[in-house]
Amino acid sequence: MINSNANNMIIRLSDNSKIAVRLNENEITKLKTIVEDLFESKAIKSKDIEDFLKFTIFIVFDEYEKNTESLKKFYLHNLSNYDKSQSK
Repeated sequence: MINSNANNMIIRLSDNSKIAVRLNENEITKLKTIVEDLFESKAIKSKDIEDFLKFTIFIVFDEYEKNTESLKKFYLHNLSNYDKSQSK
């Protein structure tokens, strides 16, 4: 289940757990566009953002188990871009 308003997206993963992410309207729109694009290209099986985020977390878990160094490099490579985007 996804609840969203102008600044928050709360994703309930189960009755006992949830992840809350604060996104602005532009970020929510971009996320919806990405999910739609991935769905249309058959890279994911659902247009549901919760399903997409669960799948993304699965990918991180899987890569961590298979190749921790690769995952560390990937995140390190993207860290400065993320930091720049957060300072705007």
